[in-house]
Amino acid sequence: MSDQISTALIRWKILTGSAAFAFAAAACIQPQAMGEEPPRPAEVKFDDMQQRLTGENSRTWVYQRTDVKQGASDECKQGDVYRFAANHSVIWEHCENGHIKEDQQRWALTQEGPDVILTINDQRYTLLLKQAPTGWWMKLRTPSESKTVPTIDKEYYYKEE
Repeated sequence: MSDQISTALIRWKILTGSAAFAFAAAACIQPQAMGEEPPRPAEVKFDDMQQRLTGENSRTWVYQRTDVKQGASDECKQGDVYRFAANHSVIWEHCENGHIKEDQQRWALTQEGPDVILTINDQRYTLLLKQAPTGWWMKLRTPSESKTVPTIDKEYYYKEE
């Protein structure tokens, strides 16, 4: 609810009492505020996931843009990028100890009940791909093995050109 509407409703409550306020507030509240969820981006079906993940040949997904220092060196400040290829290879480019590191690995998709599992080498992630107004995003979830270890979600994006 906007600040102007909130201020107007507070003034209305002061002038008229709580019953009229409740009616006025109910008339101004957006459907999402009354318990309905906002429209969600379309999810990708399992059969279409590989195509969305790789495109025709390969596709780059960015969690954290690689920020390199000037010059022809491999020095970096940050970076976390996956380049998935249709041949089931993936290059993980990331900044490690101040230097760009590229790891070539293998990937596979499987479906386990309602979950889609992306396995990169031996690491398993729950995968979620969604289209958003600004492009596509991919969530890689590392589920927790216990209540004392947090579940880790990393959201990568791919912006169609």
